[in-house]
Amino acid sequence: MAAEFRELAQRATELVDDGRPLGVELRSVGGVAIWDRLPEELRSEYEQVRERPKDLDLVAPQGTASDRIKAVFVAQGYAPDERLIAWRGDERHQYFALDDSGQPVVDVDVFLGRPPACHKFELPAEEFGREEVALSATELLLQKLQIVETTEKDLADMAFLLLANPASLNGSGLDSERIAGLLSRDWGFFYTATRNLGRVESFSTERLGEPGRGAIALRVGQLREEIEAAPKSRKWKLRAKLGTKVSWYEEVEELDR
Repeated sequence: MAAEFRELAQRATELVDDGRPLGVELRSVGGVAIWDRLPEELRSEYEQVRERPKDLDLVAPQGTASDRIKAVFVAQGYAPDERLIAWRGDERHQYFALDDSGQPVVDVDVFLGRPPACHKFELPAEEFGREEVALSATELLLQKLQIVETTEKDLADMAFLLLANPASLNGSGLDSERIAGLLSRDWGFFYTATRNLGRVESFSTERLGEPGRGAIALRVGQLREEIEAAPKSRKWKLRAKLGTKVSWYEEVEELDR
């Protein structure tokens, strides 16, 4: 079941706001977060290109108490997946919004620390210190760049993040120093991310009109230059010699958002 971006973004805002007084710092990720971060003039185009999300994904800092997370959702009428929380509550929760007949209409995943990833990296602590609902554009792009088997939704997400946010060394927009720094230490992540940038450029050429695809091509080029120019670690150089002969990523649970 697909839901409207605006409806899910409003749900995310309510949950983030209600969590703060209880010491639960939630942030949205995925397509809903990207929609939330787009300027209003890009949202309608994004909605035309990108399939509507099926559910809502949130992330909380590692170590957040399960009972506090649950209290936020129960207070808003969500039903918890008690079995999942008992089994994996230190890394993932799931909650359901129910209609009048008790049927689930929206489900919400909460990941502690970080969402599942082919290439693991930690979210900066300051992501949970800002007065915002969604993760920063930089972290949202990194979450997409690390996906090995990208879908059209992932490509649309990356394209619009690039369209709305020029790369910048000072962190206004996409923090290219953060991105290049991560990729310069992990050859596998570098390989996946740079391949995805090529895919995004092809996607925008096929699916977007001008001036959007021109802007994306320019920003992909700028980001590639900074990624390539960043000094690579010794570990990166040694791993690069093996290339794709050895698996360079981790298999993860598939999430359809």
